[in-house]
Amino acid sequence: MKYPKILLIFVYLSSMSVHNAQTTWCGTDQSDSFMKDLRENKKSFEAIRNKSRVDRFIPVTFHSVANTNGTSRIKDINIYKALHELNVGFHESEMRFYLKEINYIDDSSINENEGNQSIHKDPNSINVFIQSDAGGAAGYYSRVRDAVTMTKSALNNGNRTLQHELGHFFTLAHTHRGWDETSGESNSYNPADYGDTIMITHVTSGQSGRTLIELMDGSNCDLASDGICDTPPDYGFGSSASCGCCTMIYDVWDYNGDKVIPMMDNAMSYSADCDKDLFTEGQTIAMFTDYDSNRRDFLRTNNSVNTYTLLEDLAELISPVDPFVEQYDGVLFDWEDVPNAEGYIVTIEGDLTANIEVTESELFVQDLIPNGTYFWFVNPFNKFGAPNDAEEVRIFSTGTGTTSLNEIGSLTDYSISPNPIATGYNTNLFLTSELLMDATVTIIDINGRKSLSQNETLQAGTNKIVIETSLLTAGIYILQVETETGKITDKLLIK
Repeated sequence: MKYPKILLIFVYLSSMSVHNAQTTWCGTDQSDSFMKDLRENKKSFEAIRNKSRVDRFIPVTFHSVANTNGTSRIKDINIYKALHELNVGFHESEMRFYLKEINYIDDSSINENEGNQSIHKDPNSINVFIQSDAGGAAGYYSRVRDAVTMTKSALNNGNRTLQHELGHFFTLAHTHRGWDETSGESNSYNPADYGDTIMITHVTSGQSGRTLIELMDGSNCDLASDGICDTPPDYGFGSSASCGCCTMIYDVWDYNGDKVIPMMDNAMSYSADCDKDLFTEGQTIAMFTDYDSNRRDFLRTNNSVNTYTLLEDLAELISPVDPFVEQYDGVLFDWEDVPNAEGYIVTIEGDLTANIEVTESELFVQDLIPNGTYFWFVNPFNKFGAPNDAEEVRIFSTGTGTTSLNEIGSLTDYSISPNPIATGYNTNLFLTSELLMDATVTIIDINGRKSLSQNETLQAGTNKIVIETSLLTAGIYILQVETETGKITDKLLIK
């Protein structure tokens, strides 16, 4: 017996306070203590470089932090989109990040004041805490806690800060290490402070202390800056107050007299507005080495994921297609299956709003209001994230018609067969009743229009009713049976 019921909780839209000025800098410590793991791993670089390339599957637990009363939490879909963007950023490195869990935490001391995260950590995954405050930064990696902290705003709209912070997790320093929070008048190279030729050998930074300045000829690359030799010198050019872009706007020479040509689109720089944020081969080997090291054994424990299926397609919406739906308490939302999707988040907004996660490519909603106006869209997702492209959006209004989905107490069983049904054929409705009673059988199309209606008398016992569907076109319909004691509603598919 099939009596489908979906209970949805809708809440009114409310305004939420957000930071007007989004912070974009990284708060990860760049001192010698941070560099310790990279320097230790360098002994294994060549061995890792000579190994065959294979996908490395990496579990991530996202901790969705809210205030103690449950407010100020990021939407799940933004987590899925950030995970997708993370995999796009690491695509060439063949490091594949998958969602182990979204863990929901209601604790204002963590959300607003960076309280005790450690008690919530998952021991067998990367831990990413998403909260309102990250110490004033967009995000940072803590070597002490071995976890990443992100602000909610840094995970929105294709922001690549998470890619940058996961680089830190796998031992990568800033390509401009030494120039982050310098003691000069700016937080990076500025010709007013340093001239067009760098005449000093070291720079002092609030994040990394006194650091050797890297030379363009690579002669000191193993000791200077980020310690990776195929990342060229970068004196924080992308974070300059004069630019904040992905274009080198200065002519700068190092103290050997060689012109500095940085890699502005490196994922570990501070450049903005690049088409992609990239890792060099040396950075990739450094991350591989760390992943393969003993200290990262926990990432490989009980890891059963071995197939990479990044979603590329968005959901193509099917219904409702008309701008008006007659009924309000029984609307079928339907969309095309998306290849490799494991679920969908349906967003319905307007007079009421809801975000509903489903595994099938349809949703029957009973909780809209009469004479309401709504728009809706669908985000497919899987364990590797959700596409960050703009969704197709539909708008519609509801009328005052009803298709209430209530059980009929005197019915003990019912079924529809065949269902699905081929076009040009009738289907059958089987009802087992305890009483003699009248019933009305109605077929409603996906836009709320009545396609057919027939009156029937149900006998006590099993009843077979032929539903005259032979003249209906292919599509999805709602079948409704109504008696004086209640109503049942089900889906009917004609192919």
